[in-house]
Amino acid sequence: GFMYLVNALGLKFTDRHGLSETIAQEGVDGSVLNGNRIGIDGQRSKFSFSFGKIRAPYWLPRDGFVSILEKAVRKRSSVDLKEGWEVTALRRVTEGEETLIEATLQGPGGDEKIIRPFLVVGADGLRSVVRSSLSQWAVEDGGTDTNRFEMEEKSSPAGGLRYKVLKLNGSFALPSDPKSSPNGASTPEMIEPEQSYTFTSRYLGSWKDKNREARLGLLPLKKKYGYRTANIITWPDHSIWTNASLSTLPGIKSFLHESFPQVFLSPFTVSLPPSLLLPVLPLLP
Repeated sequence: GFMYLVNALGLKFTDRHGLSETIAQEGVDGSVLNGNRIGIDGQRSKFSFSFGKIRAPYWLPRDGFVSILEKAVRKRSSVDLKEGWEVTALRRVTEGEETLIEATLQGPGGDEKIIRPFLVVGADGLRSVVRSSLSQWAVEDGGTDTNRFEMEEKSSPAGGLRYKVLKLNGSFALPSDPKSSPNGASTPEMIEPEQSYTFTSRYLGSWKDKNREARLGLLPLKKKYGYRTANIITWPDHSIWTNASLSTLPGIKSFLHESFPQVFLSPFTVSLPPSLLLPVLPLLP
C-alpha cells in the first residue's frame, strides 16, 4: 500500500541497471502533481504542485517497484536469490593475517546457513543486524569515531506524526459536484487513476472536533494495479490512536463512513476487509 516517488537520484541507479524505461512505463509521471480537493458535499477544487524540472520523477507502489528489481535480479545467472532468509549474526574471523566476515543466515523453516560473503549491505531496516555489528566493531577497534554507524536523529516537521494506509478499490464513484449539477442528477464521476485526490472530512475546521478531523490523500497510480491507497496522517493525540473503539474493524469503518461520506458511498469502496488498515507506523524524526 505504500507509494514511492523515484526521483532524479533514484533514476541514476535505475539508469545504471537499465531499468529507467520500465520505471517510466509502470509509473506515473510526477513532474507535476495534479490534484483534486473534494469536500463532503462533493464540491471540488483543483491544486497543482511541481517537483522541479531536473528530471521527471515517477510515482509507483512499493510492490511494483520491488517487482521491477526482482525481475532484473532473476535475469542474472550469477545471483542466487533467496526469499525469506535473514541475517541473524555477523562475526569477524581471523585466519592467519586475514580477517574474514562470517554471516549466519536463517531461512523460513528455521534452517541456518553460514557463509563468508565478499560484501554485506546493511539494507535490513531500522534494527539492522549489519549496522549494529559495525557499531560494535567500531567500539572494539577504538579510535575517535566509534559512533559513526549509530543512527542519527534530526529535527523534522514530520517528527512524531503517525499514519495509516487504506487500500481502496481501484475505481469508485464520487458525489455530484453541486456547482456543475445543482439538482444532483448527473452521471456519476469516477476517480481517475493518474490523478491525485485529497478528501476533507466532516470535522474540517478548528471550531469542530480537532481530534476527529482528518484527511485522506490518494497519490497517482497506474490503472493496471487495480487498487488505490489512501493515507491518514495525524498527530499521536488524534482519536484514531487514542479511541479504543477505532482499533476494531467495525469502529474504524464507522468512523470512516461518518468522516468521509464522499468516499465511502457504499460498503464496497474498501477492498480488503478485515485487513482494512495496515499496521500503524510512526514517521521517524
